[in-house]
Amino acid sequence: MIDCDWSEKSRYNYFYLLKKIKLKFPNYKIEASIRLWQYKYFEKSGIPPVDSGLLMCYNMTNPEDRKTENSIGTNNELEKYIVHNKYKLKLNIALPLYSWSLVFRGVKFKGILSNEVDFSKNELVFKTSGENKFLLLDDIRIGKIYLRNGDEIRIEKISDSEMTNMISTLTDEIKIDKTTRVTFFSFDQKYINDYGAQNITDYYKKY
Repeated sequence: MIDCDWSEKSRYNYFYLLKKIKLKFPNYKIEASIRLWQYKYFEKSGIPPVDSGLLMCYNMTNPEDRKTENSIGTNNELEKYIVHNKYKLKLNIALPLYSWSLVFRGVKFKGILSNEVDFSKNELVFKTSGENKFLLLDDIRIGKIYLRNGDEIRIEKISDSEMTNMISTLTDEIKIDKTTRVTFFSFDQKYINDYGAQNITDYYKKY
């Protein structure tokens, strides 16, 4: 797969490159990543000259925005992009299977915590401040990030019900058949354990 977040302006050079790759490797099936905006506005962004596209249904909004509900993705946000079935390219689907914790100091974004921490189990250091939000009560370090008293941590993850709704939105508009591949990012063992193998199996069955 070739991954490129091309723009309306840069698509000509990128599509030229894809054509050259196809000519160089005629016996290979070439797939290109498709961002949600490229799907919705395909008349402006163009459709890449490849055998298939991988529609990337995650990282939908800016994680640095403190007001964002869930930057990884929500069905409400997905519905803003999946508004037609006119995309003239075979599409495979990529869905989010990861979570992260975002740190804010006031309105300023401070970073992403890669270390997994169960904030709810340490009430002396973390105080619940909202749904999936915790307020820091002390100065500490988590991984390579130094946190201060008063920092807010927002945990982002796709719930089972949200994933089900997202799958429903996709299958309503996008042609799904036996050749369609559904992938999850990131298919790391820690996320498999977090979501549960049976839940992941059930996600596949919904297609």
